[in-house]
Amino acid sequence: MQAGNTVKVVTGILLLSLAFAPAAGGSPQERYRYYYKYDNNDNKIEEIRYLPNGRMEYRWVYTYDRNNNRTGSTGYNARGRMISRYKFRYDDNDNKIETIWFDGRGRQEGRRTYTWDEYERMTEAVWYDARDRLDLRWVYDYDEKGSLIEMSSYDAAGNILYTKSYREEPATAGNEQTDP
Repeated sequence: MQAGNTVKVVTGILLLSLAFAPAAGGSPQERYRYYYKYDNNDNKIEEIRYLPNGRMEYRWVYTYDRNNNRTGSTGYNARGRMISRYKFRYDDNDNKIETIWFDGRGRQEGRRTYTWDEYERMTEAVWYDARDRLDLRWVYDYDEKGSLIEMSSYDAAGNILYTKSYREEPATAGNEQTDP
């Protein structure tokens, strides 16, 4: 099987998929193997990566709400020990409003909040550090047609760090960013 090819097998109500990719620095004969498990709504609920020698490298488990929004992701090492966990919250329109991530001991490592306008366009993304202190703030501006025309980032003190204007260059799939 060539790198990047995917084989999908249907068993019962779960969809399983195996994908192959060359190991970093390895020959084309050395391949990682991936196992994916899906629920009835085609949400990925489990991902396992196996090393070229056949040993499991990591496992991720995903949870969803009734609207199929991912509410959690938990990663485990080969020994079954949690290495990382993410929690996601959404508003009534299914827009993500918060992401919180934790280390393997359950300590918060960071948090992001997202603000949306009445047209469901992200207008702000705020990043917080492990102590929940403001770290970085992204602001998105749109024209009257709803196209992204400018995005800017600011540090905790409000100093501008970066600005990208799309006024001269229309935002396209190739240059548009909504969640850095």
